[in-house]
Amino acid sequence: MRCRAASAGGWSSLASPRRLATHLITAFTLFTLLSVLGLRAGHGSVATYLRNTRVKAQDYLASYNPTSLAHTLAAMTFFTAASGAFVAGNEAGLVYNEFPMMGGQWIPDDIINPYMDPAWKNVFENSVTVQFIHRCLAVSTWSIAVITALRCGLNPTTLPKITTAAHVAAGAATMQATLGISTLLMAVPVHLAATHQAGAMVLLACAIRLMFLTKNPVFAIGNVTAQLEAAHEFRAENRASESDKLKALMAQMEQDPETAALLAQARRELQQEMEANVVVGAEAKKDDKKDTVAQAGIAAVLIGMGLLTEEQLEQDEEAQ
Repeated sequence: MRCRAASAGGWSSLASPRRLATHLITAFTLFTLLSVLGLRAGHGSVATYLRNTRVKAQDYLASYNPTSLAHTLAAMTFFTAASGAFVAGNEAGLVYNEFPMMGGQWIPDDIINPYMDPAWKNVFENSVTVQFIHRCLAVSTWSIAVITALRCGLNPTTLPKITTAAHVAAGAATMQATLGISTLLMAVPVHLAATHQAGAMVLLACAIRLMFLTKNPVFAIGNVTAQLEAAHEFRAENRASESDKLKALMAQMEQDPETAALLAQARRELQQEMEANVVVGAEAKKDDKKDTVAQAGIAAVLIGMGLLTEEQLEQDEEAQ
C-alpha cells in the first residue's frame, strides 16, 4: 500500500488502486444482491401476483421488452464504477482536466508508459490510461441508458413501468455524467467527487430496477384490478353525464310548442308500434300452439291405425 506523501498542496493519501477497487467492487456486489432481494420481497412470487390480480400472459408477452439493453446497462454501470476506483486510487482526475479531448487529442501520446514493466500495469497504475478507460466506459454507459429510454419511449407496446424505469435510469446516467465531467474540469473538489461516487450508487439502483422489471415483466403491468375499476368508474361517469345532457336537451326541445307536438306524436306512434308487435307475437304463439296440437292429434291417429310407429315418430322429430 502506498504511504502518505507530502505534496505542494498538503498531504495526499494514496491507497493501493487494486485494493481500493476490490473494496468498492465488494460493496457494489453486496448492494446489488440486497437490491434484488428487496425487489423480490416487495413484489412476492409471480404465482402469488398472478393469483391476486387479473394479469394474464397475453397482457405482457406481446409487449416490447428491452431485456438485453437493461442487463447491459447494469453491467456497464458496475464496471464503470469499478474503473472509478482506479481513478481515485491513482488520483487520475488531476491529469488532463478537460473534456472530451485529452491534451488536444482523442488518444493522448502518453497513454502507455514505456518505463512501466510489465505493460499491463498501465491499465491499473498509469493515471492517463486509467482516466481514458473510465471516460470510454462512462460515455458508453450513458449512451446505452439513453438508447434504452428512447427505444422504450418510441415503442407503444412497451409496458408503462418499464418505460418509466428506463427514463429514470437515463436521467440518472445524465446526472452522473454531468457530475463526472464537472469533477474533472474543476480538478476534483472533494464535495463534487463524493457526490459523483454517490451518483454511481443511484445509477446502479436504477439499472437494477430496470433489469428486474424486464426480467419479470408481469410486475411491470401494475395493479390491473385497480386499473379496471378506475376504467369502469370513468365509463359510468361518462354515461351519467351523457344521460344528463340528453335530458337537458329534451327539456329544452319541449319548451318549443311545435317541437313538443312532434315529440308527442313520435311517442304515440312508437307506443302503437310496440303494442302491435306485442299482439302479433301473441297471435304467432297461438298459431304455433294450434299447429303443435294438430300435429300431435294426427300422429296419434296414425299410430292407432298402425300406419306409424313411435320409433318412426321420434326419428322424424329428431330429423326436424
